[in-house]
Amino acid sequence: MHETSGLLARVSRHAAVVVGSQPDAACVRSAQLVEIQPGVILTLVVLSNGAVEREVLESTEVFTSDQIASASTFFDTQMRSASWGSLPDPLLTGDPKVDCLLSTAHAKLVGASGQDASADLYVGGASNLAAEQGAFATSERASRLLEVLEHQVMVVSLVRELFSRGLSVSIGSENRLADLRDCSIVLAPYEIDGQTAGVVGVLGPTRMDYRHALAAVSVVSEQLGRHLS
Repeated sequence: MHETSGLLARVSRHAAVVVGSQPDAACVRSAQLVEIQPGVILTLVVLSNGAVEREVLESTEVFTSDQIASASTFFDTQMRSASWGSLPDPLLTGDPKVDCLLSTAHAKLVGASGQDASADLYVGGASNLAAEQGAFATSERASRLLEVLEHQVMVVSLVRELFSRGLSVSIGSENRLADLRDCSIVLAPYEIDGQTAGVVGVLGPTRMDYRHALAAVSVVSEQLGRHLS
């Protein structure tokens, strides 16, 4: 997602944002248990929204490579396609050590999923706003926009409010936030497996090249959706 926001910023020459889906609405694509060193095991989960969740398990128990491989296979089978917000309890395998590893990994992930309450915001090319100061009414307006981008909850809320329109442009006074009324926002949702998963967009002065911005946002949203599907 960071790479996508950076790519969109370079292509559009404006500040770019990528907002992922609510983490608890995502599904598990794959789950693995990987031994980093004796007693230290990495739990790696890939979600349908493209996010990767990592949790480190530390244990005084000694596990064989076969036990870890077995636990990883069972874990992937049981967690795959499950909702990140409501992971199912792992089923017992009959091997006490494998079951202990599964239970510990599950508990770690449940704790992590409970902390992921809000969608992720990725901002790229914020420095483009500084380069565009002359296109704003005052340099303070551009500086204020930079400050707004630092408030994740505010930006995510605004973007989610707008992206239900599909590919869209919001210009100047059409923006709900007073600090954004000297700028334009161009947004496009991206889809994963046919379902709207998040949104990409650019922010810049009202005198931006809208045709170029719309094309950039549209292409990047399609590429991101294909990459994550």
